[in-house]
Amino acid sequence: MYTCKIQASNVLYFIYIYDIIKIILIILFKHYKA
Repeated sequence: MYTCKIQASNVLYFIYIYDIIKIILIILFKHYKA
């Protein structure tokens, strides 16, 4: 149960980081395109 909880939090953490990177890439893309 404990290991399962750690795995779930790691997945959420990864999704959170992925979203931040995606937003940064979109901002940079728009900045260089403009």
